[in-house]
Amino acid sequence: MKASRFVGSTNREALRQVRLALGPDAIILSNRRINGGVEIMAADSGWTPDATVIGAAGEDSSVLSKLGEMREALESRMQALMWGNQLCDTPSVASLYQTLLECGFSTALLHAMLKRLPAGLAGHAAQQWARDQLVSHLPPVENDENFLQPGALIALVGPTGVGKTTTIAKLAARCVRRTGPTGLVLATTDTWRIGAHEQLMLYGKMLGVPVHVARDEIELNHIIQGLEPVQTLLIDNVGVSQRDRRVRAQAALMAAAVRPVQRLLVMNAASHGDTLDDVAQTYSSDGGPPLQGCVVSKVDETIRLGAVLDTAIRFQLPIRYVSVGQRVPEDLACPTAAVLVDQALAPRRRSPTLYVPSEADLAALLKLGKNGCEQEPQSAKMQRRHVLSGLLALAGTAADKAVLSGEEVEAACHHIAETPVLAAAYSVWCDRAHRQAGKNASSAQENLTKSTSLSSPSNAPSASRSFNLSNPSYGLESLSSSTSSSEDWLTHVAAQQRIFAAHLQANMPVYGQWVEQLGAVLLFGADGQAIASPTQSVRGAAGWQSSCGAASVRALSPAEAMLHQVKWSVSQPGMTDTIHYFAGFKPNLVRHVQELEQIWISAVTPSTAIWVNDEMTTVAALARNLDYRPVTLPEFPVFYMGKPRGSGIDMQPWVGEHRVCLVARGQALLSAWLVALRLMGRSEPHKDKTLYALVSQRFPFSERDYAARCLLLGHESGSAMRYALRLWRLLNNDSTGQLVMASHAIRLGLAAWQLSRTVENTPIRRVASVLAGLKAETDLPSALLKLFALKDTLQR
Repeated sequence: MKASRFVGSTNREALRQVRLALGPDAIILSNRRINGGVEIMAADSGWTPDATVIGAAGEDSSVLSKLGEMREALESRMQALMWGNQLCDTPSVASLYQTLLECGFSTALLHAMLKRLPAGLAGHAAQQWARDQLVSHLPPVENDENFLQPGALIALVGPTGVGKTTTIAKLAARCVRRTGPTGLVLATTDTWRIGAHEQLMLYGKMLGVPVHVARDEIELNHIIQGLEPVQTLLIDNVGVSQRDRRVRAQAALMAAAVRPVQRLLVMNAASHGDTLDDVAQTYSSDGGPPLQGCVVSKVDETIRLGAVLDTAIRFQLPIRYVSVGQRVPEDLACPTAAVLVDQALAPRRRSPTLYVPSEADLAALLKLGKNGCEQEPQSAKMQRRHVLSGLLALAGTAADKAVLSGEEVEAACHHIAETPVLAAAYSVWCDRAHRQAGKNASSAQENLTKSTSLSSPSNAPSASRSFNLSNPSYGLESLSSSTSSSEDWLTHVAAQQRIFAAHLQANMPVYGQWVEQLGAVLLFGADGQAIASPTQSVRGAAGWQSSCGAASVRALSPAEAMLHQVKWSVSQPGMTDTIHYFAGFKPNLVRHVQELEQIWISAVTPSTAIWVNDEMTTVAALARNLDYRPVTLPEFPVFYMGKPRGSGIDMQPWVGEHRVCLVARGQALLSAWLVALRLMGRSEPHKDKTLYALVSQRFPFSERDYAARCLLLGHESGSAMRYALRLWRLLNNDSTGQLVMASHAIRLGLAAWQLSRTVENTPIRRVASVLAGLKAETDLPSALLKLFALKDTLQR
């Protein structure tokens, strides 16, 4: 199965879609933030990478490697900053951090541990908490008798001089005490150093046990096959530097044994922490049998035991034995984790800490880091303010610039990213702007004047841009690359309880051989907020074409075009219960929509003929005799007479309904509701206006005011198409197809509509007004383009 893309406003929403579509066993392939939400790539549990994907990944391995390195560097930097802030803000953490550093523990382990230090712990309580954490994270060790059991094959590995041979002798003495000389066999693979095996031979002679030399895997397997079932074999590996290539050869020798060999890593407690880390890393990944633990040697020679305990914790190596001297077999112990940690944290004789920062050093470093953390954002902030002042100097009046702050600009940019319809329009603008200007031409003045340069439409479009439907795919290539994926708007549709779809058309002001009419479906949520424009269409003398892929050489009538849009909308997931709005009444259209069992609402004129009680009348005549009630529109951000609620227009909406019938020759009666909405101004009665609509009987009238809301929203949504016509003229110098340009203009027009419905004193409206130079609503398309240009400039 192919990987699928899921988009949600939050991670939880996107994961919910993944579970619904692919089940709880889905495989998450990637997760990233996009404008307006989160994108997750996922596949079902049976997914396997495609061969082409694997090939592409192989070709781009170097790029992916570089990206991985950049990500690791960024994460490391962020963690360092967070850790520095914690040390600056919490003195108790800084004190405990210095104490544990003096004990030899690594900064990596301390970062991971101390960032979980409970708030309020300090002094002895904090040290006790750290001690308990170290004890609990040291890997547990099984009983010594269970490890050195008869029949076991144990090999000691490690670099030169760590005490492998001496430790072998101590373990051999323990085995002889338990089972006698007949229960033990010694072997060595060290054949490179002169006289290397003589010391082991001497120990074997003293204990009375046989000693063998294995030069290759054949000899090693011969020794193993000659063992009795109750005999234990202890193998002394060659000691070389952890960077020597013979380490892997020895690991391969152990891996080739006919019986499993348990390897123990011998680590010198007196070695530096970085050296121990390198040793453990090398022997953990040398290709041999997995390490079953470690032996800590030369504990009597070390000052700080923390480094070796730190390595055991990070590589999860159980400490099976601890060597505290040269005596055989006395100086070999099996201490518990608590004993080892207490020994590492035990107070020691005060001496100059030559290799650990003192309290004064740490305080100076913390102060420097704190000042650096404060200066870096401040310098970036000053630079951003300087750039922003230059950008704002290109638009608006001096008075506007004086009151427009950088915080308002940042809030406006954030508002664009968080509003789906604005984020989608911004993506369209970026695609167009970057394609026209080039990715390298991005100066502030070019970006802010881009919308002005686009506002000079060509007087005579060239023949290459003429509208031609003889090829139904004309312009669809550019459209597929610039419009948002259907999954984007479907994700927002799925999050809504009810969808309102306005099927609108707008006639071009000048008719000719090119586009004469634009059509679109505009989707709104139950709260009146715009969601998206999923499909657009153009009609001209050469025919009709839709962005959903349909086309006709014959220019479809408005009713035919809208019926096609309805059928396409119904076929989309989550759109079956949509309320369809039509700006003009077309009897045949609403009858077809009724046959599709869809909810519809159609605006009508006062003179539209209707039937009531078997008598014909008009909409206006019936509306005069209706019983009206006041309408409450809570949290419904629509405009009255083109102005927002709360902007000084004191309007009171009233609504009345009545059941009516529609009669057509040769067709059955169609029952519907007449809804009349009166917008009455208390302070300006001359601006009273009445809207009329016929509504499907399937309309959810259980919510008494919802029909009035839909009628008002449908009426006001028409301004989005007027904005689209304005943007069509601004974008008319584009070289893409007419359908692509129509799609861009309509989606940008819907974004301008959403911007106009934002309260005027919000940051995004103030910034848009300043950039446009005017506060008139008719100039919002130009303001929107300049706002997008400003956001793009600040981001880059």
